[in-house]
Amino acid sequence: MLLGGPDVAALPSPIWLDYGDGVYAGLLDVSGLRKLGVGLRLRVDHLEAIKKVAEHKGIPYQTLIQMWLVEKLRQEAPDLLHD
Repeated sequence: MLLGGPDVAALPSPIWLDYGDGVYAGLLDVSGLRKLGVGLRLRVDHLEAIKKVAEHKGIPYQTLIQMWLVEKLRQEAPDLLHD
């Protein structure tokens, strides 16, 4: 068991998918919500800028990326979101 964290053995194992071009995803069921972990390659300077904005806002940079993606989806394709 991790100090202050969940028992890793009790966590569900993700199913990893390779989409090519450095994009990997892990499908994981968490709390009944279906989430897909995505790995992608970003320019170093872009990632550093994202991390600085996230730090300024006091949130993890992954959360900021997710917020920005959902914000753009709401603008471009609101009928495709189910939230």
